[in-house]
Amino acid sequence: MKFSSSARLIIALTLVLLVSACGSYQPWYAKKYENWQTIVQPTLKPAYTFYLIGDAGKPDLVVQEPALKLLNQHLVNAEENSMVIFLGDNIYEEGMPALNHATRPKQEARLYESIKAVEGFKGTVLFIPGNHDWYAANDSLEDGLLYEREYLYEKLGSENVFLPKDGKPGPAVMEVGDSIVLVVLDSYRWIRDLPKPGEAKRNPEMLETEFQQALVEVLDAHKGKRVVMVAHHPLFTNGGHGGYAPAVDHLFPLRVISNKLWIPLPVLGSMLPLARKFGGVIEDTPHKRYKQYIRVVLDASKNNKDMVYACGHEHSLQLFQKHGKHFIVSGAGSKSSWVRQGKGAAYNHIAKGFSKLDVYEDGSMWVTYIEPVGDGSEESITFRWQLAGAR
Repeated sequence: MKFSSSARLIIALTLVLLVSACGSYQPWYAKKYENWQTIVQPTLKPAYTFYLIGDAGKPDLVVQEPALKLLNQHLVNAEENSMVIFLGDNIYEEGMPALNHATRPKQEARLYESIKAVEGFKGTVLFIPGNHDWYAANDSLEDGLLYEREYLYEKLGSENVFLPKDGKPGPAVMEVGDSIVLVVLDSYRWIRDLPKPGEAKRNPEMLETEFQQALVEVLDAHKGKRVVMVAHHPLFTNGGHGGYAPAVDHLFPLRVISNKLWIPLPVLGSMLPLARKFGGVIEDTPHKRYKQYIRVVLDASKNNKDMVYACGHEHSLQLFQKHGKHFIVSGAGSKSSWVRQGKGAAYNHIAKGFSKLDVYEDGSMWVTYIEPVGDGSEESITFRWQLAGAR
């Protein structure tokens, strides 16, 4: 049977779109985790709860972003022994500019949507930087962090609301009660090796050694405690930053610029996805510098069993359990993007939402993934799992 050229194009496009459907538009679970709904979480109150939400920096400015609306409903009912952590990319696309910059009102408005989400919250609020927070429209890259930090200090009244301080990679440390320690990293500062103003760019190996030593010292000093480490960049991901892309991106690459640009560019369109897959983009895990960051964090924490590492960067919800540790991706505060099924993940989903980490007195830990339904007045729990048992 012969087909016309237009028919062949339609068939090819259909096959591409079918292959692209391997992403988790429905919640996806590895076989071990498929029975998650039958496992009952303790009814006792947790010793401490962390609410984790990343990439909330491009909210709808007309109607409240559903994930932020739902987050606020949780926070107003939360106890003092809880913390909400905004995992970077708190403002898109270029962070917080100077007061007199033309984009300042719009960027303030975007960050203020996250501030509105913590109204009525009795616990601790923490923002950490992501790559877009560094991309400020100023002469000095660090200016964006400085302006964002000052704005958050003014609105929330705390000097510890934005960590690490002074544009450093960290680790910054917060002790949470007697048995939990929070370790905060600025992963972008480390991966890009950005010098502070007036500081010479140092040898990457020197920075790597210093960072790893500092991290080892912090973790050794808190042996016996539950460690929760937060940063913007994931160590494991099945999304675009992990070098994965749906087949549709190879054929319609301009959709990266706008979802309306359905212009087929076969062959040429594969250049960007392949460049990302083979280490051509520093913001993606296959890049040499990013791989060094992953190795340093894993090596430094090799003796910290059941450590939780939580991050954003990917606009999806994911969980990995590897190397005796737990890796939460929760970067779906205002955006959602494609994520591949399988590839070592326990769970993943293309959806807006956030995660909740409960730590109990006996040391056991549970994670829950929560997504808004409709405008965020209602919720859907798409996954819950016990990360660690009693100590």
